[in-house]
Amino acid sequence: MRQQTSSLIQLLCKCLKFQKTKSQNYEQIKNPIEIPQQTERSKGRKTLVIDLDETLVHSSFEPMKINDLIVEVTMNDQKYKIYVNIRPGAHDFIEEASKYFELIVFTASISEYANSVIDFLDPHGLVDLRLFRENCTVYKDILVKDLSLLKRNLDSVILIDNSVNSFMFQPMNAVHILNYFEDKTDQELTLLIPFLKLISQFQDVRPVHEWLFKYAHFDKFEYVDVMGIKQLFYDFPTSSDSQRDKLLSPADTPKLEEHKILVKQGIKAKIAEKQKSEDINDELNDKQNESMSEDRCTETPNKIGGNEDEIMRDNLNINSPNAAGKQILFPQLK
Repeated sequence: MRQQTSSLIQLLCKCLKFQKTKSQNYEQIKNPIEIPQQTERSKGRKTLVIDLDETLVHSSFEPMKINDLIVEVTMNDQKYKIYVNIRPGAHDFIEEASKYFELIVFTASISEYANSVIDFLDPHGLVDLRLFRENCTVYKDILVKDLSLLKRNLDSVILIDNSVNSFMFQPMNAVHILNYFEDKTDQELTLLIPFLKLISQFQDVRPVHEWLFKYAHFDKFEYVDVMGIKQLFYDFPTSSDSQRDKLLSPADTPKLEEHKILVKQGIKAKIAEKQKSEDINDELNDKQNESMSEDRCTETPNKIGGNEDEIMRDNLNINSPNAAGKQILFPQLK
């Protein structure tokens, strides 16, 4: 399957007849498309750049088990059929992400093929801009997606791509998504949506991969919102923590004030429990001292206070949950 993908990309590249001399190791392909300003719909929003092949879809010249779309393209005066498998959740991902971001699909493929696929993925025209192979930058024979050419502030740009080569110029802006081929149980796009909703509120999205790691593995962390105000994201641990990414919607998590109340109650419970334990220990020490005093008066030989103390502790069962009254449950502080 990987060989089919490689041959597809190579053939799509050949049709452009792009040549580069050995003396050229860094060259921007001339861009025939003037990058426009944000539309009225997405004005002021952050920009989400999405790769196409192996990120939103997987394509092959050979029929696959599931073919969601068949695209016919003409290359070198010859017609080809390209079989396309759509990544699960791709349609919903575009629709949901368009509510929070300016959307740009940026692919290293040719427009003759990519436009047909994007039309299928985005029937409602939610994608603001389409960029293709001719919009890439060539660096040492590698096609790179230089985000600085988008004329957007880089603190507000995120690129989702399966290839590390694509974001070698701006790795701090990238989410390195897993390759997609034919697995219809794949949930990568669906899992990313809640995280993207949250990071759309950040003043600076960089480094995106570190924020994603925190969101997936930390129960709480601080960030600075678009107004420059520090905010705290808090999420109770759940049974879904074993997944690759714990990406729960912030709307489903407890409010910050509720969290503060729980923490305050937990601290009070800890202090009360500690105080009760200290009171019991003081009482036991007093009784031990009284017993030792009585022993000295009666001159009873071989009586060791420590053994009596251990017996009394065993009788009280101090280590049991009910030793100091009803056990109080409270959230663990980290």
